[in-house]
Amino acid sequence: MMVVRRLLYTSILLQNQLLVKKGRWTETCTRWSPKGSYLATFHAQGIALLGGEYFKQIQRFAHPGVQLINFSPSERYLVTFRPMQEQGTSEDAQSIIIWEVFTGTKKMGFHADMSGVDDRAWDFWTKRAHQLME
Repeated sequence: MMVVRRLLYTSILLQNQLLVKKGRWTETCTRWSPKGSYLATFHAQGIALLGGEYFKQIQRFAHPGVQLINFSPSERYLVTFRPMQEQGTSEDAQSIIIWEVFTGTKKMGFHADMSGVDDRAWDFWTKRAHQLME
């Protein structure tokens, strides 16, 4: 499956079939889960998870300013990351949150200053976090 100009297609035997036409999928970007079961869309207030036959919204993860996400290989957990933008953020603001995908439950949250950390470090951290959770 692929997302093309806000249209969702499925390719079976090299024949594209339009599944869903939607005016606004996301505010910034999208990301597929490892098995293709979910399409995560990024919004100012967090992540929306789309799934099912017609990719309806099935879950929301409230994490304002989220910039990176990663799914566990089994798609059971989702890790979200947002940089701490200001020194004066509230004490309960967390940079990294681990969520249970099916229920939308926040399992763990962490404060972290990851400014200047490249994507390789993020991938290492999320793989380690998923090993701890599963």
